[in-house]
Amino acid sequence: MALLAELGIDTNETTTLLVNAPDYVLADVASLKPRPSFATSLLTAEPTRRIIWWPERSYLTTPMISRLRWMLEIAQGEAWLMYDPEDPETVTPFEIVDTLATLNFVSTREVTLGNGDVAMQFRAVNAS
Repeated sequence: MALLAELGIDTNETTTLLVNAPDYVLADVASLKPRPSFATSLLTAEPTRRIIWWPERSYLTTPMISRLRWMLEIAQGEAWLMYDPEDPETVTPFEIVDTLATLNFVSTREVTLGNGDVAMQFRAVNAS
């Protein structure tokens, strides 16, 4: 799958959960073995080692980010947040970083994909 390959993700290594993924991504991963898990929102998601999330602005809230942090702590995982810099309705990187920083997430990597979307990798750090 192009998205996972561009991010350097091998689904054989660990479990991957796609949250609120666009249709083109879902169609692309349908033939993968093992196939990633899917959830329509963080509210229906389960703790998973790797979460790739296409957040909507209305879901970048402290309760949602707290849930994301809890899921990643349970699974000892990482998160990728996706956005389209050309879409005026999408969340901005500043909104993503600012919101996640409130709960001690740090950005560890940013990848611009072939289709122009941007993936920001985050991990939770312990509060000091």
